Amino acid sequence: VFIVSRQCYRPLVARKWCPSVPVRQEGIAVSLQKPAIMPEVVLRVDMACSGCSGAVERVLKKMPGVESYDISLEQQKVVVRGDVTPQAVLQTVSKTGKKTELMQ
Repeated sequence: VFIVSRQCYRPLVARKWCPSVPVRQEGIAVSLQKPAIMPEVVLRVDMACSGCSGAVERVLKKMPGVESYDISLEQQKVVVRGDVTPQAVLQTVSKTGKKTELMQ
């Protein structure tokens, strides 16, 4: 049980979770925001059509840890953001049968 500041619904109410304000624990403010910069993995993927990019999108949607991704058919590039390792993303996208390599 944490004590939250007066910005919540009732003054100094003991709550387990209040998303609108930072939690104070032993006088130290704890930020509830995620870090501004998420790790990025950039891949070059040979995609010829929208079906190819759709196949890449389907496997990325199912991958745990992926927060967001950008697929560029014109640049043959896929950018994946989230709590993932480059090798795991490379292995997952390679399952589509497209030639895939890391760009960084």
